[in-house]
Amino acid sequence: IVFVPQVAGDTDWLATSNVVGQEARTAIMAAQPDKGNLIFSYFAGMDHVGHDYGGDSPQYALALRNLDANLGSQTVGGGGLLGAVADWEADPLNNNEQWTTLMVTDHGIIGEDQFGRGHGFQSPRETATFLIYDQAYIDTND
Repeated sequence: IVFVPQVAGDTDWLATSNVVGQEARTAIMAAQPDKGNLIFSYFAGMDHVGHDYGGDSPQYALALRNLDANLGSQTVGGGGLLGAVADWEADPLNNNEQWTTLMVTDHGIIGEDQFGRGHGFQSPRETATFLIYDQAYIDTND
């Protein structure tokens, strides 16, 4: 378990998210193919920025682009967490093992509102979430 506190002075959470991304990539590359591995990473910055500035803010758009960069592309050399998974899977020392990858958010977000920021009610924008799922050994685009 690695706890990553907010980097001092990082009011937009970008530096903190980058540390979380690096720690997660390190954990992925250190996974052992002969043992069960579960790697859970939580990028708190998106949530904090959404609450602090609202989902329609330029700060939120920047945090989203930063998270996208930290996720990378699930291709060999694709960078980010997904690239680390692809690199690990491509390594012949890892016995052709494939990973199941799941990404989810805990809630949707709205623009700044008078009752706080981001969410708290039951509008479609607040309750909408997404799920990205890539099951091991299933290589389809459906």
